[in-house]
Amino acid sequence: MADVIHRRDVDALVDYRRRAPAVQQALPTHEHFVPVVVAMGAAAGSSGPVTFPITGFYGGSLTRRSVQFG
Repeated sequence: MADVIHRRDVDALVDYRRRAPAVQQALPTHEHFVPVVVAMGAAAGSSGPVTFPITGFYGGSLTRRSVQFG
């Protein structure tokens, strides 16, 4: 997803349920994912960089990533 978000590939982002391998196991519901779709839409006119100020693992298996547009 980081690559898709970094490239601002809206089509791939919205179609994540079909394109992402094992998405049903990794993300069985989408309420934690939808905000990044909204944020990318809000930043559509921005030409600033996409950064990921917080990345890593928590508790050994949970991933975390924050996204900053522009």
